[in-house]
Amino acid sequence: MPDRDLAGDDQIRRWQLLAQLTEALEAWDGDYQQLSDRVAHLMAMQIGDRIAVVLTDPPGHSRPIVSVADRNGHSHGFADALARSLGDEGIRDWVREFADSDDRLEASVLRPSDEAEDGSRHRRVLRSYMADRRNLDLITGPLRTLSGKIRGLIVCTRDVGSSRFDAFDRALLLSATDAIGLGLDLAAAHSQARRAAAEAHIFQSLALSSPDFVAIVDNEGRLTFLNDAGRNLVGLPSDMDVRQTTASDYVVPSERALGQDFQDWPQANSPYWYGTSSLRDWRDDSEIPVSARSFWIYDHHSGERLGIATVQRDIRAEIAAKREIEALAEQRRVLLAQLVNAEQAERKRIAQEVHDEAMQWLAAGQLRLQMLANQLCSGDVATAQCTADDVSDLVGSAQARLRHLLLDLEPPSALTRELHDALVDATKKFFADTDTRVTVTGLLPEVPADVATVLYRVAREAISNARRHARARCIEVTLSEDEAQWRLYVADDGVGVPEPAPASPGHLGISGMINRASAIGGSCTIRRGASGGTEVLIAIPK
Repeated sequence: MPDRDLAGDDQIRRWQLLAQLTEALEAWDGDYQQLSDRVAHLMAMQIGDRIAVVLTDPPGHSRPIVSVADRNGHSHGFADALARSLGDEGIRDWVREFADSDDRLEASVLRPSDEAEDGSRHRRVLRSYMADRRNLDLITGPLRTLSGKIRGLIVCTRDVGSSRFDAFDRALLLSATDAIGLGLDLAAAHSQARRAAAEAHIFQSLALSSPDFVAIVDNEGRLTFLNDAGRNLVGLPSDMDVRQTTASDYVVPSERALGQDFQDWPQANSPYWYGTSSLRDWRDDSEIPVSARSFWIYDHHSGERLGIATVQRDIRAEIAAKREIEALAEQRRVLLAQLVNAEQAERKRIAQEVHDEAMQWLAAGQLRLQMLANQLCSGDVATAQCTADDVSDLVGSAQARLRHLLLDLEPPSALTRELHDALVDATKKFFADTDTRVTVTGLLPEVPADVATVLYRVAREAISNARRHARARCIEVTLSEDEAQWRLYVADDGVGVPEPAPASPGHLGISGMINRASAIGGSCTIRRGASGGTEVLIAIPK
């Protein structure tokens, strides 16, 4: 049959097929098996009785894809035959061998009687799907990308008894393979663009959502990206284009995490760098201490180094917190030292009082007992009676003084019962032999033991000072609390304390009260009252 000109109905068929293929490619969702099936069906309706479409390396697939269709529908028997006879690598080799052959667009006859060793390899393979063993006319065409890479193959067959392929059919197949090859190129490019856009969106979302300074610097040291948090951190003007700035604009002279001589960056031979640095504050040229993480970035395809990405976190709050902790630790050390010194001074005071008072009275009593023994031996009963009375007075005085010292040494009863009752007992013992009136008001039923101990010790010291130094006639002790604090208030009507209140040397005194309150996070205020006397206020946070 002579070749026909591409005119009239044939030209319409050609444009119909190309339009259908274009529509299929535009509607394609990335499923290569579905695309292959669709192309085979369209080609079977326009060119041959049976069409085989082979895709050798579709992205996302580890095996080749084969689709076979005739005018009545799809048949996957040929795909099974290829898999049995060649395997995946054999199919790829077969397609490459065909692409290099000389008869890829020539119409030829494939006969069942052909021996396996006759003809090209692709002809021998095609015979595997000629189930009816009839003589077939066939034409084949490669699917090439614009770069010339073979992506697959289209095989068209027709029963010789019906009609032979002519120039129009070969031209139509060539147009179809060119369109499909271009479509696969565009689809791959679109897929890559979508992936790139998705990755860019993820990066942009990550960078823009980060509260840290995130920047990208090219190989010349120019910024190509800076997130909003970074702009706000360094105070970059809102109308400033970061692409007009360089890395050196963001660092202080003493730091070179991304220095002015970008190519001489200290870590140029290392792909990753981290440590502390400083950013320049554009508002006043001050330093912003940061924790920096920087690394080289590369092109995934070429391996070319593109620049540096850096993530830097403001650590001013961390530095301030660290300094505060260090200051608190030093304050604690000083307070502990003061408490130890105060306790040593208190021990010395008690020892001195025992030596100067109770021990002197006991020594005098011992001498009186010796005199009493001599007087009894001589029969001087009247004198002995007077001496015995003196001994009783001396022992009583020593006993009273030792009882007072024991009050200083015994654990506060607040550890085992209510603080109010413990303070009432203490005031009774302090002022049992005086006319001073003492009132204790308020309850703290659930105060912790350490807080109760501090309140008790400070209250007792304030009461003791009121007796020893203030010559007070009336003392008020008040316990109170709210949601934030426990409070102790002691006020007397004595001579008053000078301002500022001095620390009494040689014993716990005023400095001891202040140190005890500070040791558990509280405060102690000692001041002259508005109408005279002294006021002591202790506040301890809950």
